[in-house]
Amino acid sequence: VRPGIGIADPAAGLVLVAAVAYGLSLVLVKQLTRENSPGAIVAWMILIQLPLGLAAALTDWRPVDMSALPWILLAGIGALSAHFCMAQALRRLDASIVMPVDFLRVPLAAVAGYYLYSEAIDIWVFLGGAIILGSNLQALRAERRG
Repeated sequence: VRPGIGIADPAAGLVLVAAVAYGLSLVLVKQLTRENSPGAIVAWMILIQLPLGLAAALTDWRPVDMSALPWILLAGIGALSAHFCMAQALRRLDASIVMPVDFLRVPLAAVAGYYLYSEAIDIWVFLGGAIILGSNLQALRAERRG
């Protein structure tokens, strides 16, 4: 979702809902780290999300080519590692320090999209990246002063 005169796709609303849900999940993870280890949080996440993901996958199930299995395992290990690292970071640091670093994923994903998938980068991508980087810098400065 970005500024412009184009018609907004209804799926953009789902992306915004997902962003709110992601923020809520991080707040809950931060609260859980007070009494639970990052490993326990990730284990519970798996137990909760596996049946939900399976139910969603069954609506459009397609056979998996065995040549894709190593990539699926790599993606799964990467995702679990990312969740564990995020829980560990939220346990050790204030969220005002962790989240600005996490938001760097957005401009880095734009760069990866450009180089790996030949996606176009226009002025709006640069403007969005500048807003993210500027707000991260401002948050870190405010945290250092506070």
